[in-house]
Amino acid sequence: MLGVLAVASLAFGAFNVVFIAFVTDYLDGGGTEVGVIRGSAAFGGIVSGLFIARFARRWDAPAVMVVGYALFFVLGLAFVNAPTFTSTLWIYVVL
Repeated sequence: MLGVLAVASLAFGAFNVVFIAFVTDYLDGGGTEVGVIRGSAAFGGIVSGLFIARFARRWDAPAVMVVGYALFFVLGLAFVNAPTFTSTLWIYVVL
């Protein structure tokens, strides 16, 4: 689990670096759009953390990790491929 977490942390760090370029280049956004999307991601992280904490005793930690990373992969894939279809801000806020 520690190895997976280390790789995920590196990927998350890289994501933060390229995120601004993604929003400005693919979504034609500026500072406001970057802030709104990042703020919604922070809110989603807090809500997810509270949800997981509520049920943590019932769930197996490795299973939670696998499901969490799988969902993150699916949503991330949708996020980076969505400019093919739309650049509407609210879609990126939801994702």
